[in-house]
Amino acid sequence: MPSKRFVKSHLPYSLLPNDIKDKNCKIVYVARNPKDVLVSYYFYVRMFSLASYRGTLKEFLDSFLKDQVFYAPFWKHVQEFWGKRDEDNILFIKYEDMQTDIEREIKKIAAFMGKCLSEEDVERLAKHVSFDRMRSNSTTNYSHWDDLGIRHKEESNFLRKGKIGDWKNYLTEEMNSAVNSWIDRNNKLSDMTFDYE
Repeated sequence: MPSKRFVKSHLPYSLLPNDIKDKNCKIVYVARNPKDVLVSYYFYVRMFSLASYRGTLKEFLDSFLKDQVFYAPFWKHVQEFWGKRDEDNILFIKYEDMQTDIEREIKKIAAFMGKCLSEEDVERLAKHVSFDRMRSNSTTNYSHWDDLGIRHKEESNFLRKGKIGDWKNYLTEEMNSAVNSWIDRNNKLSDMTFDYE
């Protein structure tokens, strides 16, 4: 295929097809803090009818911390890309940075892709990719899943809240303590940091 292509994936670096690695394809990797990932993922597997998870958040947390959920282990997934963040074809960005300064992150992605955007382009893109706009856009909010029976309608929407720090509304002090210990154990040799609020 002669023109450029875009591929969205949730695969860790080690499971990407060799063609992507061998051809030095550009990769934009978006990482999110593990506490919000945990809560968001819990609501996702409850909503997604092919998973139909019906356990409690505490039960899901226990499985998440033991790497017994799809796309686990979290740390290997994120750290593989973090370790390659200085390679010319990899841009490592954080979800929290996109939420706090989307225009800066759009400019960073545009520069990485070799694109020149005007300030007007950046402003228009920022509005277009805002969480609220995407949540109301039928091409990005997966509302078609309702008609296909893929979403349990009594559960959350595909795009739920998108807030930084929403974990505080769901994790008990005991659960948060367990997650903090897990973070300390798994990220102690890395200089990677996350914003949790």
